Amino acid sequence: MTNSTGSVPKRVSLAWISEENYPAIVAILQNAYHLAATWEAFEEAFEIAEEGLKASGHVVVRINVEPDAFADWCRREAIRIDTDSLEKFAALTLAKMDARGGH
Repeated sequence: MTNSTGSVPKRVSLAWISEENYPAIVAILQNAYHLAATWEAFEEAFEIAEEGLKASGHVVVRINVEPDAFADWCRREAIRIDTDSLEKFAALTLAKMDARGGH
């Protein structure tokens, strides 16, 4: 598949937090103030970001973040449990998916 410029669109990850997991993620993030105060506000901001990336020609892959898996990964990597790590976790998950053929 190509985009309007004839190039293959870049797949990008976005860390998706379900409504069910939102309170747990907020509770463990060391900089939770970067996230929206409510899940509804998070969802709205997420969808705006997602649409912006799509409008730029990217293929957006929502990476569902489970609190325990994310926290365990941060501890194994000896990194802060914060929004930067959340983005890295999503990007790494997508890279692993791509290495397995995109699934």
